[in-house]
Amino acid sequence: MATIQLVTGALGAPSAPPVQGSAVNVAIDGAVLLACVFFWKRDEAARQKQMLRISREETLGELRVELGSGRTSKVSKLRGFARVVVAAGPSSLVAEAAAQAEPHKAALLARGVVLIPVVIDGGPRPPLTPPANDAEKRWRADPLFLADWQAWLDSQMGAANVPKGSAVYVSLRMDGRVRASGVGMPPWELLAASLPPIEGAFGGWLDGMDGSVATD
Repeated sequence: MATIQLVTGALGAPSAPPVQGSAVNVAIDGAVLLACVFFWKRDEAARQKQMLRISREETLGELRVELGSGRTSKVSKLRGFARVVVAAGPSSLVAEAAAQAEPHKAALLARGVVLIPVVIDGGPRPPLTPPANDAEKRWRADPLFLADWQAWLDSQMGAANVPKGSAVYVSLRMDGRVRASGVGMPPWELLAASLPPIEGAFGGWLDGMDGSVATD
């Protein structure tokens, strides 16, 4: 309407409102429209980002592992019981990630951390340190159907422009959502220090301190 009034005023139509007032109204309408487009694009980008994150987590949840007890399970079945950390890369780097976790293993076990070492270069899996007790059987789960793991990792690394052959990690919260991911070794010391134990005086009511959800 403001645009029509501006045009009719500029052409000198009878009873047309002043051109200056119509121009101000057109400018306001244009600013409002631009603001609406900006906020729509921002909300749509956030929605798409959230959908991609959910899809990434759900696909990861469908991947299968063999637990230390010998049982097989989907990753999603560990929700509520474990904080999964996936350490992936060439065999030597995955072995290094597993070795770096050893000094913190007791603290990590107390916090429900489960290591899934995924070798993506066809090399041997890192050797498994024999569990000292039944509790340590929960420490590690080995990936099954490696082609499915490889496809998931390739997709994530490609989206993040991570070069092939890099060591990467993905850390999950107790609810299965991604807490953090990155290139290099998992931050074992930080996890051992910052996550609450899953049992005892600090279990349960501190579950909300499981870490914020990754948004990338």
